Amino acid sequence: MISGASKPFTVEVIQRPQDVTIYWEGYGMYRKIYMADHHPPKALLPSAMGHAVAHWDGNTLVIETTHLKPYPYMTRLPNSAYAHVTERMKTQEETRNGERHKYLIDDITLSDPRVYTQPVHIHAEAVFRPDLQVLEYTCTDILWDNYLKSRGLKLPDLDDLPVSSGGH
Repeated sequence: MISGASKPFTVEVIQRPQDVTIYWEGYGMYRKIYMADHHPPKALLPSAMGHAVAHWDGNTLVIETTHLKPYPYMTRLPNSAYAHVTERMKTQEETRNGERHKYLIDDITLSDPRVYTQPVHIHAEAVFRPDLQVLEYTCTDILWDNYLKSRGLKLPDLDDLPVSSGGH
């Protein structure tokens, strides 16, 4: 397992021989990438993350994703059900701003003949940070409080409620 920082949320990658699981802290996004040489299941239904099958090309994980819902893909780019995504994911160590870091590099190509006249290329990076952990993501209290206030609502103070004689 590795953890990385992909601004502003932590990303966790778990690699097993048969698959790779990626979990993004933000919005609880989850992705399963099946390894081609381990008899991946057939795609059943289109989904937000699609059906991903990968193979190794040297030290680069090549991921082919199909069966995407007509939905903005991870980068919030629109796509139709005809979208095909190819990713080339690898690790890389380099010095930036005088500090040596390990990076997870993901070069993404989104092809969709219904939406784009040519493939769209995206470059994404996450810094390896084993000191981070994936936390539960929820909206901030300020957003929730503003939502309630805009509707003239206020939550009761639960600590001020009388103690119930039933229960424990």
